[in-house]
Amino acid sequence: MEKGEYIKEIPSTVTMPAPIDGSAYGGNTITNNAVLTGLFTTPVNIEADGKVIYVQLSDFSLEVSDPTQSKLNVKTKNGGKVYFSLSGDIENNYQLDDERKAKKRLKTVYEYMSEFKLEDIKDAPSASLPVFKIDDYGAGYTAPTTGIDLTSKYPDGVVIKGVPSMDKFQDNNNAKFTVTPGASDYWIVLEGPTDKVYNPNDPSTYLSLENVGIEVDDTNPNAGMVKIFIKGNVAMKANSKIITKKYRQFINKESGAPDYIYMQSDPDDDNLKPPTISGKTMVPAYIPNIEIYSTDARNNPSQRAKLILDDDVLITGYIRAPYLDMETGAITEKSELLSRIYYDGVRQDSTIVGVNRFAVLGCMNVGEAEGGSQPMRVLYINRNGNKPAPITDAEGRHQYESVEYMAYQH
Repeated sequence: MEKGEYIKEIPSTVTMPAPIDGSAYGGNTITNNAVLTGLFTTPVNIEADGKVIYVQLSDFSLEVSDPTQSKLNVKTKNGGKVYFSLSGDIENNYQLDDERKAKKRLKTVYEYMSEFKLEDIKDAPSASLPVFKIDDYGAGYTAPTTGIDLTSKYPDGVVIKGVPSMDKFQDNNNAKFTVTPGASDYWIVLEGPTDKVYNPNDPSTYLSLENVGIEVDDTNPNAGMVKIFIKGNVAMKANSKIITKKYRQFINKESGAPDYIYMQSDPDDDNLKPPTISGKTMVPAYIPNIEIYSTDARNNPSQRAKLILDDDVLITGYIRAPYLDMETGAITEKSELLSRIYYDGVRQDSTIVGVNRFAVLGCMNVGEAEGGSQPMRVLYINRNGNKPAPITDAEGRHQYESVEYMAYQH
């Protein structure tokens, strides 16, 4: 079930029809709100064409004689969306065929949502915020090499609907906005078009952050969180980064930055410790002070948010956006950076891991993700520091590239 999403409960404003019992289901396609209950012995077909459909699974069992076909087939088109809510006992005898089982490394969406209560993790700016304008910084302003300081001009948060041209930055190779959070959380709304379908060849269909980044100062442990809200279509391309200052220093090997970072699931297990490298410094992975959210468009699919990642992009933060669509292009390999990161004693450019493309260091909770033919990893950083709760894949193995509820690999 790749095109449906799970929600904790169906909104009270939605009218649900009488239940459909499995014994009466003949394989017809469900195109409206439905309550499914009892034993179903054939695959269930659901289609949302240009509208939102809610499906309640109540004491529901799906047991097809061929276990590889024991599934819900969900089709969406013209902006349609299907939302599932579960109650009572839910059973399914579904089994992957051997070829797909070998490729499946991750838990299902619902297993992670159930485990981490993701539906409770949603946030949005509570007040109207000013819109960024380069003219607010004065006539003829050119950003210094340190970037455009947002907090000095917009102390309570800001909406970015457009990015200045490169001639407004002294350093075109380091074009960025900077944020130094105070005691309170700081909101940045990245607002792209909401009424257009994303087209990479038409810049009018998205907010472009190509070669422009956002850097967050994380040197004050008592400062608030920087919360980024995605609205409409937003594209990060080329050298675009949403990154903390400490990670930028680590990546660029700046003076005072460590040579290596590591995560260790059990500090008492010597077998999981990183090696000691003579003359090199190694510290626990930094916990980013960045969170990313998006619009909740369950009742209005046309307003759904979309984040596009392509090329040498990087996000160090916690993407907590269960209604965000994510699309990745040709993510750049980061072998050299991975060679400086250890997870449970394994250097992350190792052939044991085998995937060197990644764009997120933190976690990635999104509704739908699609991308190119090359695998992309997510490097998970637990919020509790250097003792993360283990997360396992579909085979029960520990996988640090998993995220909090939905691990992601093309």
